[in-house]
Amino acid sequence: MVKLNSEPHAIVRLHDLDPAEAARLTAGALAGKGMNRGELARQLHYCSLERSLEKVEKVLAGTITLEEIHILRRIGEILGIDQERLCGEQWFFDADDYQRYLFRQYLMRVAEHTRPTQVTMAALYGLKRCFLVASYPELLSATREEQLEVVKLDVIWDMRKLPITPFFGKTVGYAFFYEYRKALPLSVEGEDLAGVEVAISTCCSEVSLGKAKAAGRVVHVPRFVSRGAA
Repeated sequence: MVKLNSEPHAIVRLHDLDPAEAARLTAGALAGKGMNRGELARQLHYCSLERSLEKVEKVLAGTITLEEIHILRRIGEILGIDQERLCGEQWFFDADDYQRYLFRQYLMRVAEHTRPTQVTMAALYGLKRCFLVASYPELLSATREEQLEVVKLDVIWDMRKLPITPFFGKTVGYAFFYEYRKALPLSVEGEDLAGVEVAISTCCSEVSLGKAKAAGRVVHVPRFVSRGAA
């Protein structure tokens, strides 16, 4: 159940709105709470009770549209109806929960420096491009062994192609982010590194032309630290 008047951090559409299902759920919730249409309309807090009743009738008739989804969201809050079933949406009230939902596994280079040797060129090139090797949306359901087989091949290929991290010096290893905020340290051969773990530094660069910002980049840069020191 959603707390009344709480504001979600993000809303994600999971499937199309089903007006007939929304009507069924709303009618069932009204009956379950012993409320009538007028009582629900009053809690919508429109300036006009007549307008509120119009909206309730539209929902119960199964003619509500996606453009009026805010009405269904409010009704879901009032009646305690699950938003996914009612609106086809998932609500995230915590930023970390939302990031976990968005997360896809990826591989990044670990460089000998965490600050660029040429700030302007790094900003224009793109900090993310300096470090990101590959992302793996298709590997979420794979076993860890299967994931590492694919990642190791990418490490070997990347080292042959580019043994440095552009503007950050020599590539000293890799970080495989297998879960949100969790990474496995790997050697330049793609093997697990004992005794170290992955820590994150924030790197920012910006290029300005007069008062206008021409390019700006912020990226979380992985680095190795002794295990337990992150």
